[in-house]
Amino acid sequence: MTNRAALPIALLSLSLASGAALSGCATATGDGGDSLPELEMPTCDSNQAIVSGDVDGDKVEAASTTVVSKAFADARTLDDYGYLDVGLAGGDHVSLSWNEPLRDGGAAAATGVIDRAAGDLSYASCAGDGFLGLVQIDLATGNLSFHLTGLHRGGACDLSQTEGEIVGCVGAVTTPLAEQAAPAGRVYTSN
Repeated sequence: MTNRAALPIALLSLSLASGAALSGCATATGDGGDSLPELEMPTCDSNQAIVSGDVDGDKVEAASTTVVSKAFADARTLDDYGYLDVGLAGGDHVSLSWNEPLRDGGAAAATGVIDRAAGDLSYASCAGDGFLGLVQIDLATGNLSFHLTGLHRGGACDLSQTEGEIVGCVGAVTTPLAEQAAPAGRVYTSN
């Protein structure tokens, strides 16, 4: 198993270890709302990803990058965990995990790992910090947006490092509402 293949498992382990007390808490960043701030978030087209931020003085930027692989599973219940694992053109990799279903359009507390191909760098939450971000799916477009905070280079719990944050989006992780099949209706006839 490669390190990147192990990331969703590591995220889930971190989530299970530290998320029990936070389960169901969609306001992990302390903004008091149940959605991401719309004005600060990038928007993506289908098969596109955007990642932007700063961690420990490193500028993290992947603008309008093509998604080359994508694995997605939403949480089924409040006690379940969802994940998104995305490979980007150029070799960057994004893994996100959250602690409640996103199907209602609300945000869920999340954690994540960003692996950069250039310089073999990784950015993650310090183990034990729990869900320090938010993810949300736009039901109209199927796009997933995320805001991760409390990130460190390599996920190291080094207080000499400055914490950072990353915002981003991944296009069409779910089928947009407009493209979903309408439920079969009943046909009534009169005699």
